[in-house]
Amino acid sequence: YVPLNDGYNWKGDPNATLSGQAVPQLPPGTPPAGVPPPSGPAPPPLAAAEYDPANGTYVGPDGRVHTQSNLAQGATEERTWQTM
Repeated sequence: YVPLNDGYNWKGDPNATLSGQAVPQLPPGTPPAGVPPPSGPAPPPLAAAEYDPANGTYVGPDGRVHTQSNLAQGATEERTWQTM
């Protein structure tokens, strides 16, 4: 197994050994030594919705279009990022 011109391409058998012996294999049914431990509980599900402030519509998790137009009811004037 030798590198070719640029070093990124190789020629030969990657499993070959210098002595010509086969690469040792684990016996059947034996787990590999580096088995990761089982992961913890799954993270909580994440939900997001796109809201259209012009008409107050959004698509809910049930797939239906809902309207909620009173989210900015207390806002008296339009605010820009400079005034925040």
